[in-house]
Amino acid sequence: MIMQRVTDEEIIYKAFQKYPECCGSKKLPILSQGKVLTRRANLLQQVEKYVLLMNSSKTTEAEKNTICNKGKKLYQQYCFQMKVNPDIDTTRLSQKMDELLWHIATIEGKKALITRENQIAGNRIDLALLFEEEKNIRNLIGKPIDTVIKEALNNNKYTVVGEDVIAIYMTVSGEKYHRKSCQYCKGKNMIPTSLKKAENIGLTPCKCIATSPEIVREDKLPIDTMQESSELEMVQSEKTITRYMTAFIDESIAVNQWRDLDGSISEKQGKYSYIICEGYLTEESQITDKNRIYSSVMPTQEKRSIGSIATEAILAVLFQLVVRGYHDSVVIYTDNVEAKDTWYKEPANKALAKLFASVIVCYVPRERNTKADKLARERTFVNLPTEAMRRILVKSKKYQEAKEELDYVKTFFPVPRKNIPNLIEELKILDYIAKGGK
Repeated sequence: MIMQRVTDEEIIYKAFQKYPECCGSKKLPILSQGKVLTRRANLLQQVEKYVLLMNSSKTTEAEKNTICNKGKKLYQQYCFQMKVNPDIDTTRLSQKMDELLWHIATIEGKKALITRENQIAGNRIDLALLFEEEKNIRNLIGKPIDTVIKEALNNNKYTVVGEDVIAIYMTVSGEKYHRKSCQYCKGKNMIPTSLKKAENIGLTPCKCIATSPEIVREDKLPIDTMQESSELEMVQSEKTITRYMTAFIDESIAVNQWRDLDGSISEKQGKYSYIICEGYLTEESQITDKNRIYSSVMPTQEKRSIGSIATEAILAVLFQLVVRGYHDSVVIYTDNVEAKDTWYKEPANKALAKLFASVIVCYVPRERNTKADKLARERTFVNLPTEAMRRILVKSKKYQEAKEELDYVKTFFPVPRKNIPNLIEELKILDYIAKGGK
């Protein structure tokens, strides 16, 4: 049976529950029975207030963050008091404190996710491993969780990927993880994964792992942006490089030529293009018919910024790779600096990026991104209202009819602008004579 993945919230909640064992003890006085009752009432009143606010739909996220910080301090006081005055606890106080801790863990879990996504290599942090140590649990209570994670990033002890791990694969519905060459998986769609993830969802090793494990480096690049392609060249030098797909994208907003036919059409039209290639490419000159697997040009909303169009192009590239069953590493080149720095802030891009081993978006100068640019220039699009299209078709039909009539006239009058006015004058004279000069 496949186990459900342990969430960050659950890991943080369990860390909170361990805190009483490692919080130490302050030199607090032993309280009299009367003071115990008073302190207990104060704690319970404060905890119930925080829980009530956390459960309220009217409480804003900012207010919940404030309650989260105050709640951690209250829990710390509660634990210190329990060390010296254990009678202060009751079943109701314990239950309400536990409920508050879950609310705090939920908020801290969201913050942890944001921090790991915004930090280089943040997706490698193993929270479960991090909070196995008492000092980190104490830090969790006394510091913001983003600070705890940033400090942990400097210590490889808490990262998911180490120096030597098994390069493993899983299938869509199987309950085991395998080597790439597993004889039991021939013809099946094998999805690359990490040992940590495989164990986390309850997969067990196949016989091919148990009998003859294949140990290779599985260092993975973080989901992040990079400013210079020279950093990617260092990745290329790794002997055991992960499988890559490379894409070049281009975006533009141009004058809408259809506007000449109908003035109601938007003045400008946005579009983007992309070329996806198999393998790790460092420049567009490496694009060939053999490694080029897909390319396309698509229209977008007219009033969007260039940066947002480029961000949409990145989404299109990731989507095309996902539907093709690809889950390894992706490198995307764009000549838009804004998109390079902000693409991952879009929820859709963020969701798709998590399906890959790594996604890197790099800046490339426009003069080195000519092929995607040429692809876009060869196509034009327009988003027309039905009525506008009807008017254009009517005008087009009338133009075609007029052209046919003109072609017919030219068979008799090669130069219509000169011949026809003369003909009209001659006809007027003949009519005048026919009427007896009247």
